[in-house]
Amino acid sequence: MVGGSGEAGGAGGTSERLEEGCMPVLHPPPAGVLALIDLNNQCFLDPLNLLVPSSEGPLFVIKEGLYVSGDSGFMLLLRAGLLLCSMRICFNQGTTTEEFYAGELLIEGNATLDVAGPLEGIVQLSVPIGDPVVTVVIVSANIIAECELIGDQTNCSCASGYLWSGAVCNAFPTCCSTLPCKENVSHFTPLCIPKVNVSLRGTVQTTLTSLDSISTMLTTQFEKLNGFNSLNVTGPREGNTETEFEVDLSAPVSTAKLQSIISTLQTLNVFVFLCSLGMVTMYAPQDKVCYKSQQILNCTTEETAESCKWEVLRQNAETELGPGTQVKVTSSCTNVTSLTLLNVTEIWAGTYRCHFMKGSVSHIASTELRVAVLPDKITITSNPQSADCIDVQSVQVTVSCTIQNSTEPYTVLFKFNGKVATHNTGPNGEKVCEAEGVWPKTKDGETALAACESGRVGEIRRKCNGNKWDTEVSFCVKEELNKVRNLAADFELGLGATQEVAVHIFSSLKNTTDSGEEATYGDVQASIDVLYSMNKATEYIVFEESLMPDFVDSASRMLNATTWDSGDPEKDYDMSIKYLTAVEGLVKNIRLNMSEGHNTTNIQVQVCRNNTVCSKVIFNVDVEVNSSAGSVKTVGIQKIASRLPKGNFNNSEYPSIVVSATVENNTGSSVAIKLAFPLSERKPENAKVQCVFWNITENKWSQEGCNWTAGPNDTSICECDHLTPFTILMSKHAIPLPLMEEITYIGLGISICSLVVFILIEALVWNAVVKSNLSHFRHTSLVNIAICLLLADCSFIASSFPDKLSDTLCLVLVVAKHFFYLAMFFWMLCLSIMLLHQLIFVFSPLRKKTYMILSIFIGYFCPTVTVATTYVYYDKGTNIKYHDRSSCWLTYEAPLRGSIHAFLFPVGTIVFINMFSMIVVIFTLLRPNVAENNKIDEKEAAKSIIKAIVFLTPIFGGTWILGLFVFLMTDSTNITTILVNYAFTIVNSLQGLFILLTGVFGEKRVRDEVLKYVLGGKPTKSESKRHLTSASFSKN
Repeated sequence: MVGGSGEAGGAGGTSERLEEGCMPVLHPPPAGVLALIDLNNQCFLDPLNLLVPSSEGPLFVIKEGLYVSGDSGFMLLLRAGLLLCSMRICFNQGTTTEEFYAGELLIEGNATLDVAGPLEGIVQLSVPIGDPVVTVVIVSANIIAECELIGDQTNCSCASGYLWSGAVCNAFPTCCSTLPCKENVSHFTPLCIPKVNVSLRGTVQTTLTSLDSISTMLTTQFEKLNGFNSLNVTGPREGNTETEFEVDLSAPVSTAKLQSIISTLQTLNVFVFLCSLGMVTMYAPQDKVCYKSQQILNCTTEETAESCKWEVLRQNAETELGPGTQVKVTSSCTNVTSLTLLNVTEIWAGTYRCHFMKGSVSHIASTELRVAVLPDKITITSNPQSADCIDVQSVQVTVSCTIQNSTEPYTVLFKFNGKVATHNTGPNGEKVCEAEGVWPKTKDGETALAACESGRVGEIRRKCNGNKWDTEVSFCVKEELNKVRNLAADFELGLGATQEVAVHIFSSLKNTTDSGEEATYGDVQASIDVLYSMNKATEYIVFEESLMPDFVDSASRMLNATTWDSGDPEKDYDMSIKYLTAVEGLVKNIRLNMSEGHNTTNIQVQVCRNNTVCSKVIFNVDVEVNSSAGSVKTVGIQKIASRLPKGNFNNSEYPSIVVSATVENNTGSSVAIKLAFPLSERKPENAKVQCVFWNITENKWSQEGCNWTAGPNDTSICECDHLTPFTILMSKHAIPLPLMEEITYIGLGISICSLVVFILIEALVWNAVVKSNLSHFRHTSLVNIAICLLLADCSFIASSFPDKLSDTLCLVLVVAKHFFYLAMFFWMLCLSIMLLHQLIFVFSPLRKKTYMILSIFIGYFCPTVTVATTYVYYDKGTNIKYHDRSSCWLTYEAPLRGSIHAFLFPVGTIVFINMFSMIVVIFTLLRPNVAENNKIDEKEAAKSIIKAIVFLTPIFGGTWILGLFVFLMTDSTNITTILVNYAFTIVNSLQGLFILLTGVFGEKRVRDEVLKYVLGGKPTKSESKRHLTSASFSKN
């Protein structure tokens, strides 16, 4: 038997010839046999057209190369057998134009047959084959086995460097390894195979404690394997009950054979785990590969595997590889697996291993990938950070470039602005920040750096702004958290991209965020980097629900940190966007099979399964999703909306919650979401409520596809027609109505002028009109009402531009408005009580002294106590401020929360009492005096009622009832709300004018006295009439 190898220039054609007289069993040829010859019957099977008959009798040639003749001895053997010529393909390595094969040729003859000669004759023989024609070149031929058949005895042996094939060994256990075989095995294909180095490494768990006993037990089983050389028990693992061992073989072994041995040992309560080296062929680059190149590694095996994996050994640590941004792994790997590295850098240098697993057996191959690396990161520092040449002639500056440890030799070239620099100077008098503690003297606009404390990596930054230092920002990261960030970054690339590593990353992140140590800006940034990297990894790997609790707990704790501000709004916005994108993406891509969700302080996740309508409550927000596509996940996130860039909604007030929903397995069916937000935040007057979602593509808020409607029980309803991806929030901000500010300031201007005129007129006519206690009471109240309203309106105008005022002045104006508006209403209350007393107790009039003491107490003492108590309570006793700096007015947080209620409750109570007094007056006017003149009395009564309403409403604060409606109406788009807003603004800004009209021109005595001053002291028409009437009475 001979073995040979050849090469072909392409694929060959096929042909088949079967002559009459050939035995039927020979058709088709046995597996692996390419040609079959029957010399007795002068016929043959030749599918590849390799053989042609010769004209010289019983002779066949292989394309002019090998001559096989049938002499007498030969014929004797052929009585019992056949001459076989076969070639078996063992492996195939494709190149651009050539394919390589290895095969066997079996020759039977007598002992005098010379085989060596003909074999030498076919080497380098070129044979055209097939249609289309391809050329086969035989490059080598060697004798690999020989069998001697003497009567019934057979003696077969393999050539040096070969041993019996597995098929022979399995059929005849005595014909294994390199021992001579006494069986007729000449018909096996292949018969002998080249020796190869195969090593089995394993661990065994057993109750045996003696290494010799373990070795004997294992040897008894493994020595049955073909090519068995030795077994060595290396000893128990440190700190483990497992014992390691190695088996040395010279032949491949089938997985089924190994599983049989393992099963046999398991019956003895012995558990074995095996891996083999030498059963897998790996194709990988042998030389150094280029930096940032793409490399492909392939592994093949004859065995059919159940699964496979890739590992890389670097820095003495094994890391399993998975799909990622820089790694592609074939998903199907029965006997071939491929690993593609898309962008080879320094981190990809190491020893790579491929594993084919089946049962408890793993077949392994490994190779080293060497990379001609360049540094991935260069850190440049200078000492000192800024050179100060004021006091010295020159300053030495040391610039250092640092990279990670590397064995590569590098050439380093220093340049400044693209060229070699000798000096760089600045002008005299340039602004600098003086040295302060660890912070060196630094130029305006530059950022100084300081080292972190022990246990942290990174740096502390502080910017010089003008000649003043900004607040320092710590980019220091806890060492453990930094390790987790690096692990997550590797996971995103594909290093360690497995479910187990993902669980470890989120568990470690939870531990670092729950350490109790105050988080720095760098800690928050690093934690968000972890979430963002893991979210990117979900494009390649599916996360299981076991990691959901740790993920949600970690993400929730990040929102409690107070260090989200770096002084750079763009950097802070980017960090918040990454956080929202990562959390929403992870919730969407984590597969939840049984979990119903997970709730924490700042994040709540809820799941609906196979429901047409999904209804959940997330942080008091009712969420309803209509979809029949699949499971629905809803997530609510607090404390994030205000940290995102506001864009076109810069003047909006953002609630604390953002709600997102996703639908799994959505095939394009329509979905709709409805959310009911409670109005827990302050809603300014005339505020516009908007529903918006976060557009992750454009990184901005958008209203597209969302509508808002007012809901019951002080809620806002948002309805949207999209979900992928979907984030919704409620934005509320004051939208000024057209000409509203102009109306307000014009009205206040008129009111202030009217009040000044009224007070001057009262001073001029006081002695002339105040003739009784009742008139004294009335005019005293009116003057105090006018003075308080005048000062309140002036304070209102002075606080019209809060951003132009200092904090102290803003507070003073808030206190002034609060006090003077309250004092005005309390004086209105005094006037109302006086009028009510006069109507009810007709025969018990108030004394002047009593009224003055009571009215001064009510008019000034009560508002003083109210304002003082409110200020102390809110600024000292609660976390709600007394005043709102942005509006220079009292605060409103929610119903019954905010200092505004210390104004609304007294005003509402006083207006209610005053309206009650007005009703009493109206009923009093309705009582007829003369029954017989009833029609005349009704007309007069109607006139009196109208006059009472017109004259009493301004001084009783009746117009402020409209303010109550403005406060209660939430839908600023409703036409009724708009009309009420305009009405309230007009009548209350002109309140001073109404007081002037009703207090001067509506009272006859005052009007007459004013006319007297206007006419230069001449009596008025009514006064002349009185004098004439008096004179006529005197004459009579």
